[in-house]
Amino acid sequence: MLFINRLKLNKMGRKAIKTIKLTDTLSISECKDGYWLYDKTRGMNLSIRAKTEQDAYVDAITYYQKRCEKIELKKKKLYDNVNNFIESLSDNDEVYMPCDCDDY
Repeated sequence: MLFINRLKLNKMGRKAIKTIKLTDTLSISECKDGYWLYDKTRGMNLSIRAKTEQDAYVDAITYYQKRCEKIELKKKKLYDNVNNFIESLSDNDEVYMPCDCDDY
């Protein structure tokens, strides 16, 4: 871990007491108003003003869990729509196997 010390600005323009570079794309900053966890890949803070460093990590995990759930639901709806479309075009003599979402 790389430590960057003493009152530099974090990604939200706040003065950071201490910033730790966790990976090439994740950093956590300790500010006067709490901990801020920044994800460079998403271009956003995953946690803002968390009371503890651990709370900031939990905020980030919770954000990604909710995002993953939304994406999986959208994917299932898309597969259902594709399968319904394929079934609507199929001839009675031929059998088309609909996509099984669990295989992907």
